[in-house]
Amino acid sequence: MSKSGIYKMNHSYIPLSPPSKGERGGCGRQKTQYTSLTFFLFLLLCLPIFAQPASEVDSLLMAGKHHLYNLELHKAEQAFHTLAENYPNVPHGKVSLAYLSVLTFTMDRSNEVLQRRFKKQLDDAVKSAEDYRDEFSDWAEAHFYLGMAYGIKSIYHITHLEYLKTYWYGRKARKHLAKAIDLDPRYHDAELGLGIFHYYADLLPGMIRFVAGILGFEGDRQKGIQEIMRSAEGGHSLKFEAQLSYHAVRYFLEGDTTHSMKAFASLYDQYPNNGGLALMLAYHYRESGQPQRCINIVKDLPESHSETLPLLTNLKYFNQAISHYDLNNFHIADSLFNMLSELPTRKSKNYLAAVSYYKGLLADHRLDRPTAMMYYQEIEDHSQTRFWYNASRMPIKYPADSLMQAYMVARNLKNQQRYGESRSAAESLHHALVNGATSTNPDLPILVIALIGENAYAQGEFETAKRIYQQVIPSLDDMKDHFRCAWIYLNYGRCLSKLGETKQAAKMFDKAHKLEDDYTRLVIEKERFLLSEKS
Repeated sequence: MSKSGIYKMNHSYIPLSPPSKGERGGCGRQKTQYTSLTFFLFLLLCLPIFAQPASEVDSLLMAGKHHLYNLELHKAEQAFHTLAENYPNVPHGKVSLAYLSVLTFTMDRSNEVLQRRFKKQLDDAVKSAEDYRDEFSDWAEAHFYLGMAYGIKSIYHITHLEYLKTYWYGRKARKHLAKAIDLDPRYHDAELGLGIFHYYADLLPGMIRFVAGILGFEGDRQKGIQEIMRSAEGGHSLKFEAQLSYHAVRYFLEGDTTHSMKAFASLYDQYPNNGGLALMLAYHYRESGQPQRCINIVKDLPESHSETLPLLTNLKYFNQAISHYDLNNFHIADSLFNMLSELPTRKSKNYLAAVSYYKGLLADHRLDRPTAMMYYQEIEDHSQTRFWYNASRMPIKYPADSLMQAYMVARNLKNQQRYGESRSAAESLHHALVNGATSTNPDLPILVIALIGENAYAQGEFETAKRIYQQVIPSLDDMKDHFRCAWIYLNYGRCLSKLGETKQAAKMFDKAHKLEDDYTRLVIEKERFLLSEKS
């Protein structure tokens, strides 16, 4: 068996050069797809089963991975079982099986059967990888597999909120991945895990980052993205995973839209049965103001993974429902949310909260206050649901009225890229408020002016947008709705950034950062990154 492994360049190449600044786009409205889908793809394609062994082991492993990339999970599991049984003295098959279990377990963490199976397979994988390392301590491959086994174990502990054990095994994973590179600098597959560690550790909040530093997690965003890129360009069994990881980082955290979406489309061409990649494209269409294109790409996706990967089925209906909501097709959206609620698929707290939020908004739009309150009150204050909890505080306090109905319609016109119509509708609403119309929501005048500013920004009128935002910025300290206040600061900061007023933009991002919400924090980190490139 070769110590360094066999490196093949048999995947199609996707250019990895950074996009020009003109290609970078802003981040759209938060939908639960952002966190859940990226986490799913991270698990599915960025912590995978890796091999650099002799040809037959490599052949079995890559056959399983091919099934995995096409989401044929039962076939992948069979291939990995065969690998584990035929080659019990190497960790490849056992690590692969533990990896498949983590996919299904994270979809339903309350399922005790899945948890027991995952725990057993994980223990077997770690033991096998440790034995392999003990026998071949000078092999890069042995340290690589042990690093991957410890990485999966770290995921197991974070799902149980066991933070010290998470850091402990994460640190051990990083140590062995680095050792693999020390032993063989050409082992670029190991750089994917290291790059993910370095990149995301740099995004941790202040105190958590401090604690992580003590435990050995030194974040370095630039180093991390370079490591992921090298894995994408020079890896063997992780070339596809690294390409996906690189472009997901560029898209979600660094503002690259055009370049990364071309890459996602290319990957989807390679694996047309991968519904996860289709949903990445659908997310982009929806967030970039093309809801009908989103509907078209997801409506015919098969539901064959509803049991093993329920997130894909949930996202199929969720994307359609949100897109129809954006199109002001409220009755259709409500029906789709009802269908999603009634599906027997496993759903995370985040998804249940998102559905409750939109069901509440739709009931409010019908002026059905009791039903709206029933849905809003289902949203708990929890780390997984914090975004939706914060968003729902305003409609809980203030019943919808005809003015709020008009505001919702105007916002959705913006979400369709119908900026002129949205702006006109918002200006008409502003005129009515100035001339004595009153709403149950005391913040509505601020929200309407901010919407006019958002449309001016979207139309490229940055100076005009700045002047519009300046009408409401002095009032934000007294705004009742802290959640939407933070997003006004964020959007104003983006406008200032476009005008080159970087110091003032940074101050606005700092004000927005006071909101305790993981998604909003990541969006702000992306904006700060883009701002730093201008400085």
